[in-house]
Amino acid sequence: MVPNKMARMPLFFCLFIVISASAIAQIEFSGDATLVTTYCWRGIQQFSGPALQGTAELSIKPLAVGLWYSSVGSADDAMIENQPYLEFGSPIGPATAAVGLTFYTYDWFASFNEDAKYETELYGEFEFGLAGFSAAYVPRQKSTRNSRNRSDYWLEASFNTALVGADVRLVFAYGTYSSKWLDPPIKNAVSYLLLSATKAVDDHVAVSWHYSLTADAHLDRLFWFAFVYGF
Repeated sequence: MVPNKMARMPLFFCLFIVISASAIAQIEFSGDATLVTTYCWRGIQQFSGPALQGTAELSIKPLAVGLWYSSVGSADDAMIENQPYLEFGSPIGPATAAVGLTFYTYDWFASFNEDAKYETELYGEFEFGLAGFSAAYVPRQKSTRNSRNRSDYWLEASFNTALVGADVRLVFAYGTYSSKWLDPPIKNAVSYLLLSATKAVDDHVAVSWHYSLTADAHLDRLFWFAFVYGF
């Protein structure tokens, strides 16, 4: 006997519920709120004083969309830096790889004109065991058509391990991304070695310290702490 349409409806409805529940179960939301003693980015101290930073990310493997933010400047002249990003990541055997797009902007695209502070960056990441490598590239774009904001690249090689109950990370960074933000700007690539150690206090709270060591005459040695609440 062939079931009629009315008989099929409960089956289709149950199948729809199962598929929807499965899709929802794969959606993950994560993030953190971080207080740093000073805001340092790719070897350069952005300003003197503490900053509030954080991340919010929604992922449906292998895609993830998120936002990284940071306060910038003093209380009298404060801005919010926003970095929305889109990433595609997947395991490749014992390794993991990801490619993505980051959009740098201040105060939520306040002014789309020649002087606006925004730009897009393409990046790729690869991790295998304790080692990792990442590359970022900022192509020429409408908002950066001047000699100071030329095309840029940034490379990082990292090594991660556990030591004395802490997660220790060693990063060697090299590229021209930071060169344009120096005072005065330069065209040569700069480099530094970053040593970080992170200690988990509980499932949500962690503390870390970071030391940036460089022999480059254009960069300063930097030291800062971070207090992280993750969720």
